[in-house]
This record gives sequence, C-alpha cells and structure tokens, in this order.
Amino acid sequence: MNRSKNLVALLAIAILSLAACGSADDATSSPIPGGGGDAPDGEPIIVGIDEDSTSAGAAYSQTTARALRDTIAKINEEGGILDRPVEVVTGNSESDPTKAPAVARSLIDQGAVAIFLTAGSAASIQMKPVLQDQQIISLAPTASNPDLIAQPDADYVYTVAPSSSTWPPIYCGAFETMGVERVAVLTENSSTISSLNEFIVDEGISECVDVVAVEAADTDATDVTAQATRVKDADPDAILVSSSGGSFEVLVQNTLEQVVPDVPRFTLATLANQPEEWRVANAGALEGLLALASIDITNERTQEAIDYFESVNGDDFVITGFDAQAYDAAYLLKEAIESAGTVDDPEAIQEAMNQIEDYEPHSGLSDFRISFGPDKHNGPDGICGYLLAGFTADNELGEPADVYEATC
Repeated sequence: MNRSKNLVALLAIAILSLAACGSADDATSSPIPGGGGDAPDGEPIIVGIDEDSTSAGAAYSQTTARALRDTIAKINEEGGILDRPVEVVTGNSESDPTKAPAVARSLIDQGAVAIFLTAGSAASIQMKPVLQDQQIISLAPTASNPDLIAQPDADYVYTVAPSSSTWPPIYCGAFETMGVERVAVLTENSSTISSLNEFIVDEGISECVDVVAVEAADTDATDVTAQATRVKDADPDAILVSSSGGSFEVLVQNTLEQVVPDVPRFTLATLANQPEEWRVANAGALEGLLALASIDITNERTQEAIDYFESVNGDDFVITGFDAQAYDAAYLLKEAIESAGTVDDPEAIQEAMNQIEDYEPHSGLSDFRISFGPDKHNGPDGICGYLLAGFTADNELGEPADVYEATC
C-alpha cells in the first residue's frame, strides 16, 4: 500500500474555470474586484494560480480556478486580506511535470506570496523544490495525492481535499452492502490514472472483491464498444470507471449503458464535479451511476456556498466539490495571512497555517472538519469529506445514496 501511495499521481480530484493563460512565458495578472462592492485600497496582495487549460487536466483545473477567482472576488468585497485587495496572476503548467517548476518561478517573479495548485498532481509535485526554496505557501484545493505533502520539500504545501486513501474503503463499504463480489474496471490510458489505479484498484478494492477484468482505452478514443463487451464477458457484479472524466468518461458511460445496462456502475469523483458533461451524456445514460462526491446539499454550509456562487454565475449554477474545496482553500489562506498579520514573513504564515484547527468546510457531510499542523498538511480530520451519490434519470447528481455513509 505504501508503495502505491508513493506512485499515485492524482487528478487534482479527488479528485482537480475561467479561461486560463498559456505557459510560464505568458502568465497573466488579473485584479479581482468585489462582486457587489469596491475592493479595498492599498497595495495588492498577489496570489498565483497554476491553471491547466490545455491538457486533460483542464477538465478539473479550470473549474477549480474559476471558483478560486469567484471566492477571491467575495473576499475583496468583504474588505480583502489585511485591508488590502487580492490580485491573481495565472500560469499554465499543462499538468506537465517538466514545465511546472518554470511556472512556479514565473508566478513568484510576478510577486505571488502564495500559489494555488489546480493542475495535475504530478506537475504540482515537481514545483515543491521551488516552493520550498522560496518559502511560498501553496494550497492544492482538490488534489489528494499523498506525495504532494510528503517530504522532502513539503513544508509550505497543504491539501484541502480528503486523501485518496479514503476512496477504497468507501467503495468496499458499498460493495459489501450491495453484495458485490466481482468488479470489472474500465479505465483510460494516462499516466495520472495508471498511477491512481495501482492504489485504488491493485492494492485497494482488490482487497475486498475479485477484480475480474481491467480494460483500457486512449483518452481520445471514439469507440469503446470492444472494451465494454470484454467487460460484459467477464460477468462482473459491478463496474468501476476510472478516468479523468470529460468526453472520455461520457463515451464510456454511454457505451456501458447500452452494452451492460443492468450492471451497477461506480465512478471516481471527477464526473461528479463536471456538470457540463452530464448534459451531453445520452438521455438516462447516467441513471443509477454511483459517484464519489463531496457535495451534500443538506449541509447548511454547503448551501451558503451555493447561494454565493449562484449570485455570481446565475440560478442554473450547479456546485461541485471542486467549487467548495476552492472556496475553502481561499478562506484558509485568508485566515492564515490575517493570523500572521503580514504577507512579508512566510514563516509566520506557515506557522499560522499549522495552527488552523476545526475549520468548518463547505464540502462533505455536516460534521466534516479541517485542521493543519506541523506534521499534518492534509487538512481533513476524517473520511466524511466524501460520500457516494447516485445519478438520476435526468443525468443529474442526486442526494447521498444509502449504500454507504462514511463517518468522521
């Protein structure tokens, strides 16, 4: 298990918005005004966002980055941080580990005192030496790869989403409730998901069920009928789709609904965070699909975030876990900087981050809490930041399913 944890290169999903800007060479700066009032006067506090707008990671990175900008606008409307406005500079690592260090340096050169990591975890991990050397507080709102906060070079890096170590127990709990003993996996050919599968599948669900087939296709595939047919021939009790979401996942779910309509399906957190993809799936293709999710619409704090995002984006806005985790990441940074009383002392901000305790997040179940410490840089205090939610006949993500409920 430990070896797999060290290999996980997670979606910034748990699992990872507005149009992002190119590479490190053409990063841009954006003042973020208040949504309903004037931003405070004074010298701006600059924060950076690594936003992937060009690779497979864009499916989650852009959503997270948009939510960060929306939330920073709210913070500015409320008076900013230390009575100063917050300004965003943006770079694009393309979730490419070879490009990530240069993006980090570019954001820092533009004055960023903190960086939000929204691209693929494999890229964010390669930023760590730069962040450590420059003492730049960095928060990954949606990433759950434990390597991101593992030493070395992790003193200034924090994650907000529950660790991927919570995923297999949730799936296994549901499998036990449903009497599932045989599971087939249909996945994508990508380095991120291949690494994730070593943990989630090979040393995760395989401990509680028999994995009877693993079928894969390229992310740009236009037909997965052959893979779905081989999955059907393996006679599984349930199917797990492991992908980065997007059009690939829609293709897979459309196909599985036609080829094996009566077999229960599970998926990762990514699709639960991509309402734009629900709308392009075939009518009813997602009905009954069980997805990892971090949104419980009965949570009053979640409803607060929904109300704000709807005020900015319109009444038809559908909140995702990425939105809520980004919302919390922005406010966690605000809390740390204001506790430190300065943006000029990175060690003071780090100490303030390490003293955050029992923060009440806007995702997960109502008793979910976030705390940090010198040796605890993954915020969640328990596994109830995730739940399983079922899709309705209208391809909408519904309420928590009654097959398993994580407890903190």
